[in-house]
Amino acid sequence: MTMQYGVDVASQRLDDLDKRVLAAVQEMVSVGVSPRVLDVGCGQGGLSLALAATGAKVVALDIDDYGDVIQGQSVPHGEAIDFIQADIRDWVVTNTERFDLGVLQRVLHYLPYKDAQIVLEKLRNVSDKLYLSVTGTTTAIASHYDALTMPITERWGRLDAVGQELFSISAPLCLYTESELRELLLKTGWEIEWLRVSDFGNIKVEATYRS
Repeated sequence: MTMQYGVDVASQRLDDLDKRVLAAVQEMVSVGVSPRVLDVGCGQGGLSLALAATGAKVVALDIDDYGDVIQGQSVPHGEAIDFIQADIRDWVVTNTERFDLGVLQRVLHYLPYKDAQIVLEKLRNVSDKLYLSVTGTTTAIASHYDALTMPITERWGRLDAVGQELFSISAPLCLYTESELRELLLKTGWEIEWLRVSDFGNIKVEATYRS
């Protein structure tokens, strides 16, 4: 069974968190720096392509193979995107590269809580700056999620049949409250610099690791 991970939003439009990443890249490029950016859960590469066109050197990573899709698109005035097909849980164990920025848009909630904790701890060796988002417990998705009442450490399950069809999500999820995400980032060494809960209930964060 092929897992579905929802609508590839970045292939249609860039949201406010994507735009914050782009603004950070633009600022670096304006002073002569071509930043290295890791885009985890890149999908068809909507954000990756925008970052590369802005002047970033992008490594795009996804559990599914979007290599041909991404590399088949031209990047005006930008460098080619390096695509890697991998599970972030495996990649962070073997990776030795460092990046100026890391992006995990709509990724962390597809990991069990304990795996998410391990990934966030290991990402401290990858980048000092993260932009990430998760699906929150106040979203419409949550009304189709039987695991909602479970403690966060055990909260893991699929949407009901209606939810899977409605949101194109068949993969299991761990949904977060704002306070649960804050606590997870704090315990893994990340300091939140900006946080916003969208009108849809998605939680978006810009965080920095301070050793």
